[in-house]
Amino acid sequence: EETFGMVILESCAAGKPVLLFDRAPMNEVAARGACEAVEPFNIEAYALAMCRLLRLAPAEMANRGEACRAWASAFRWNEIARQQEAFCQRVVGEGRAS
Repeated sequence: EETFGMVILESCAAGKPVLLFDRAPMNEVAARGACEAVEPFNIEAYALAMCRLLRLAPAEMANRGEACRAWASAFRWNEIARQQEAFCQRVVGEGRAS
């Protein structure tokens, strides 16, 4: 079982929409609106969603790919480091105010 969704983020970063089961943590890192999520372990729903994706026009798939790239950019290491630093600064600032 995937514990974070790294494969999903890597796919999104490459501009490739993902078909996934709608359950944590996968649904937390998939690009909303660009990736397809189906009820967990519902193989029929998964197959139908795959067929829908395969029938998408190339322009729609390209739009979804761009949305995936934009979504994944929030998970770049430099962005994560910036967020972590800001969090630490807030915690230190709150500790000094007490």
